[in-house]
Formats: sequence, structure tokens, C-alpha cells
Amino acid sequence: MYDQMEKDKSYEAKLEELLKDKERIYEIIRNSPALKRRNEKAAASLAKLPRPFPWEKQKSEANS
Repeated sequence: MYDQMEKDKSYEAKLEELLKDKERIYEIIRNSPALKRRNEKAAASLAKLPRPFPWEKQKSEANS
């Protein structure tokens, strides 16, 4: 019984450690310069496309 409780505690500790690593890796990926450049290029190419609906064009001009 005691051995099983110790195994459960160590298993939970390993899971917590993996979760911390996972969150840290996601933050690194989100803040990566390559991803930012790719998003900027995508936004620039989308901005060049014509708006399909007139009210979207008016809304985007009002926001600028």
C-alpha cells in the first residue's frame, strides 16, 4: 500500500514537471522570431487582398 502511494506521488511529480516543460516550450514557440515574421508576412499578404464585402472595406478604412 505504501509503495503504491509513493509510486503515485512520483508519477504526479513527473507529470507536473512535464507540464511545466510543455508550457515553457509553448512560450518559446509563441515568442519565436520566425513565427512572428511568418505572421507578419501572412498579415501583409492578406492586407493586399481585396475585401469581398463593401462594409468590411468601410470598417477597415474607419479603423485606419
